[in-house]
Amino acid sequence: MGLYTKDIFLAIIFLVYPFILLLGSKSLEKSGFSKDMTRKFVHVFMGLVIIAIPLFDYLWIALIPPVLFTIINWIDYKFGLLSQIQGEDKGNVGTVLYPISFIILIWVFYGTHFWGLAVLGILTMALGDAGASLIGRAFGSKNTYLVHGEPRSYAGSIAMFVITFFVALIIFRSFGGPMGLPMKLFTLVSVSFIIAGIATFIEALSIWGTDNITVPVLTSMAAWVLIVKIAPIVLGNSAIVNQPLYQ
Repeated sequence: MGLYTKDIFLAIIFLVYPFILLLGSKSLEKSGFSKDMTRKFVHVFMGLVIIAIPLFDYLWIALIPPVLFTIINWIDYKFGLLSQIQGEDKGNVGTVLYPISFIILIWVFYGTHFWGLAVLGILTMALGDAGASLIGRAFGSKNTYLVHGEPRSYAGSIAMFVITFFVALIIFRSFGGPMGLPMKLFTLVSVSFIIAGIATFIEALSIWGTDNITVPVLTSMAAWVLIVKIAPIVLGNSAIVNQPLYQ
């Protein structure tokens, strides 16, 4: 199988996959799960796609699925043709911004030794934000704070922090070597703790579904700055001094 053929085959799978998830979420809804729960099901399993992107040999083919779904989601946002995608939170642009965050992070980090930061950004959004939403709705209705007039729950923010911390810890443990990040436990925990705080802060301040792009993109960029620009100064480790994004 040629490289183009393999990549096109993968792109077709990635294009079909979301519709399979939508059918699965519809079945879950019929089984008694809330519409918001099934929407988060799609949200999480779509995010996991980022792990498989390095299977593509050509960047432009890897970008075809998220570009097409940006268009599809925008049409749905305008005309409501796929109501399952919007869930209970109609009126925000989150579903349009989600694939755009894929486009940005794939474009920036594909083929670099910082690919793990693209995975970090998307999984922070897919897992952390989904957990924050579900935990917040379940346990945070009485303990809330307002951001631009929108309620946020302390329980949801705590869930976002905890989930992001463990996501970051796993990502830095798995991809830290190519980034030049020392594998010392204290370094991994410290960097993960800071990133979790940044992601939680970004998520709390993002309104109208904009967290679908602000959380993954800004978290990834903040992690790059922390690892490349700040950590060498604090740790004095030559292994991560001036590590370029592109070689």
